[in-house]
Amino acid sequence: LAVAISMTLLLIAVQGADITIPFTSFELGELLSTQTLAASDWFVIIAVASSVFFIEEFRKLITSSGFFDVKTSRRK
Repeated sequence: LAVAISMTLLLIAVQGADITIPFTSFELGELLSTQTLAASDWFVIIAVASSVFFIEEFRKLITSSGFFDVKTSRRK
């Protein structure tokens, strides 16, 4: 729920930069120093941000598989 609320507020702040605040002459973008982003900008943002997630999940998969474990032999 918190993630959904945060994403909604982010979208309102960024994509709603052209919205005029009622009873004032300010636009939301002027107040927050934001501007609307094109779809290609959002694609780059999502691709870069999700790359961290995919790299970390791949690292966990490799670690849990034991592929890089050091195998030692002990003589008794």
